[in-house]
Amino acid sequence: CTEGTRSCVAGALACSDATGSTTDVCNGADDDCDASSPDGSEDPLNATPCDGADTDLCVEGTRSCTAGALVCSDTTTSTIDICNGADDDCDGASADGTEDPQNGAACDGSDSDLCNEGTRSCAGGALVCSDVTGSTTDTCNGLDDDCDSASADGSEDPQNGTQCDGADSDLCNEGIRTCSGGGFVCSDATGSTVDICNGLDDDCDAASGDGSEDPQNGTQCDGADSDLCLEGTRSCSAGALVCSDATGSTTDVCNSLDDDCDGASADGSEDPQNGSACDGADTDLCSEGIRSCSAGALVCSDATGSTVDLCNGSDDDCDAASADGSEDPQNGTQCDGADSDLCLEGTRSCSTGSLVCSDATGSTTDACNGLDDDCDAASADGSEDPLNGTACDGADTDLCNEGTRSCPAGALVCSDATGNSVEVCNGLDDDCDTLVDEDGVCSTCGANCYYYTGSCSSTYIGTCDGCDMGCGVHDPDCDGSPCMSACPCLAGLSHWYCDGWNDCADPACECAGE
Repeated sequence: CTEGTRSCVAGALACSDATGSTTDVCNGADDDCDASSPDGSEDPLNATPCDGADTDLCVEGTRSCTAGALVCSDTTTSTIDICNGADDDCDGASADGTEDPQNGAACDGSDSDLCNEGTRSCAGGALVCSDVTGSTTDTCNGLDDDCDSASADGSEDPQNGTQCDGADSDLCNEGIRTCSGGGFVCSDATGSTVDICNGLDDDCDAASGDGSEDPQNGTQCDGADSDLCLEGTRSCSAGALVCSDATGSTTDVCNSLDDDCDGASADGSEDPQNGSACDGADTDLCSEGIRSCSAGALVCSDATGSTVDLCNGSDDDCDAASADGSEDPQNGTQCDGADSDLCLEGTRSCSTGSLVCSDATGSTTDACNGLDDDCDAASADGSEDPLNGTACDGADTDLCNEGTRSCPAGALVCSDATGNSVEVCNGLDDDCDTLVDEDGVCSTCGANCYYYTGSCSSTYIGTCDGCDMGCGVHDPDCDGSPCMSACPCLAGLSHWYCDGWNDCADPACECAGE
């Protein structure tokens, strides 16, 4: 704040402001002449705790400067002093619970009724009820004795819910008392209970005899037999109705009469023959039907045909005198044995419960002959011929198997339609006659060249080369000396074959057959 004036003193400007610092209080003015500091920024009450406009004395807010005045942020409602041992309103002068809405109100004690017969007061930080009266019970009188509108009138009356007898003639308490319209009503709406024969006092009248009112007492009855015929009379004895019928059971036989006096049972229902097994008019002896009673007579239900005696080890016709399988349609017929063909070469007979075929012949194979040798029309002619499907040679001059045999029209035919395979000079057996390069195919002189290969025990057969010394003569090392004097002939080995020509003049090089 500019609160002084400058003047020149002793050659210098001096300010005359001798006031102290001006604080910025909350008043809407810029007390410290500092526009950047908010109003009240230095007010000693700004931001201090405060109490609002409520009735309690509790400091629950903080002061702040708003529009040039200090405002307290406490907007809570007034805190009342309830009975809890605490100073809720922050007023030490007020007693605990002075503002508690329950303090001084009517209350009910620890009894079972809901009647407010006491008053609450605050003691030791808790509300205490002064009601020390006993429980008031709700009797059946049309009043709310226990001050509980949810409980029915008379709900605690000692007579409520007890047994009672209605307006009937018996003396039994078959009802329950309930409170209705301020008075008790008995629920017994049953009729009079009669005294039946059961050893009990049903009518609750000890003066009346057991069964004196039983409607079955003295009526007709059936005894312990199985029929329903009324041949006795009932009487009450030792708590039970006893029938005087001591007759035996009358069985219902098949005679069109109701022998057992039971209309629900069919005629003959107890006949010992009814339902038993029986044999009809067929030729077997088997009981395949059941007897039933029809029009007063027993009838057999067996309508099956005659059962034949098959070969199965069982007595199918129920006739022990007939042999097993005596009527089997397969017995005595032709059959095929265990062989692979389908020819019927045996006869069936029954042995130990099974049909046995007498065919002990071997399997007949289907050769290529135009016949069904194995009796199997599904198999082709010759399907089992050992030559069928084998390799074969055709009508050419070579011996090579270049075809396959097949069975058309009952004869084996070779599929070889190739031409003659001739021998060529290649070191192979072209015509399949086990000879290699024979017939002079390797030289112009009509003979093969046989020559030594460097071992006295081996012979090479091949084409002639520049070292051949004429027909059948070969010079292995091309030195102009074909005679193999260094290698004597081994016994049994023919080193040279010359078609009559000698290999050399040295007899030592000749072998047998040269």
